[in-house]
Amino acid sequence: MPMLIHRPGRKLSASIAVLFLLLSLGFFVYSLQKFTENSPKVSISTSETPPIKIVPKPSPEAKYDVHIDIKPSVTFGTAKIVSESSKVFAYAHGVAAADGKLFIGMAAFGGNTFPTDEVLIFDDKDISKPSIVRLKAAGDVTTMTYDLTNDKVYFVLSSNDALDIYSLDPHTYAVTEITSTSKIDSGNRPAIVTDGIYIYGITNTEHSSIFRVKIKGGELTVNSNKHIPYGHSAAIGIFGSTTELYFGGGMANGFEKADAVTLDPISQIKIEPCGMANDMLFEKASSLSGYVYIGCEFTPSGIRIDTKSMSSVGFSLPGSSFGLFKIGQDLYNAAQDGYIDTFPNFNLFDLRRFKVIDGTTTPLINGQNLEVNKILYAPESGKLYFTAWWGTKGLFEVSTSTNPVR
Repeated sequence: MPMLIHRPGRKLSASIAVLFLLLSLGFFVYSLQKFTENSPKVSISTSETPPIKIVPKPSPEAKYDVHIDIKPSVTFGTAKIVSESSKVFAYAHGVAAADGKLFIGMAAFGGNTFPTDEVLIFDDKDISKPSIVRLKAAGDVTTMTYDLTNDKVYFVLSSNDALDIYSLDPHTYAVTEITSTSKIDSGNRPAIVTDGIYIYGITNTEHSSIFRVKIKGGELTVNSNKHIPYGHSAAIGIFGSTTELYFGGGMANGFEKADAVTLDPISQIKIEPCGMANDMLFEKASSLSGYVYIGCEFTPSGIRIDTKSMSSVGFSLPGSSFGLFKIGQDLYNAAQDGYIDTFPNFNLFDLRRFKVIDGTTTPLINGQNLEVNKILYAPESGKLYFTAWWGTKGLFEVSTSTNPVR
């Protein structure tokens, strides 16, 4: 029988070879991971519609942040209805004001009997006879924004398992498709905002995506990197050459600041559950920072977020908010309990409440309280309008007075 000879050197060489193989495999996996992390975001052309590439990244650390710090003093007045629209729409959701006209799109909500795949245009000289622009596809018009740079109204046709963005000329009423793709689901209540070069937005889906569409050319870029869920509101802050995007998560209670170039999240916070309204706004405070204001639908309060520190404070409201708006230099609140609220010069310690009344004596319309849903202002005429979801639905022009309500 042959003799077995023990050779220590050969065993050591084999161990070194195995170790070298494992190290090489680890380096390959690490290189592949870094390549994936640093891959560019995918741009989607509406002509080619390539598949969307999702680049996973860890989301910024989020914390719960909001508390009621501000309890304003309250002064009362009245907002008298002086004219109203014909009953041609219900559940206004996407709204804009431009060139002496009011643009309204609807949400399919609670048995709405009107078709939602259309935009209604009211001339502020006479809101009783609107023009109707019917769209070529089905959907809801639940988000809309006006672009002063290009003098266009942009809106998203949603609730159709796609992302369809259009522009509308406020003079000719011509509708032009900017982008259309079924590669992305915008959800039921997405949000958009514009800087005059791009339209930015967030999908109203469980795993939200942030998108950017070039207005001239329609190039679509999508980022799905761990954003807040169920995006529902949008605002934009421009600081010199830097642009920041702000998104609210509606009932999901998330708030996010994102980079307009990469579309990556910069910072996120979780808001104590309050049901954030879809109409929020940005007010610049300095060359480096500003505030975002959000109303709460489920609690009698609003939220102000410092965009630099991402800290927040709450301010008390007598009723829930369906949205906050900037008119002139003042902050306006669409109040659930039938009031139009104002904070002059954004002073959250000074609340002026205007009770909506019909005629001069009663705060009721057809025996039901109005819930102020959207507030619109036509700067050409100086007229103030609001829409109502409950009670008598429609568009109403109001004049305000500081006469006390007892």
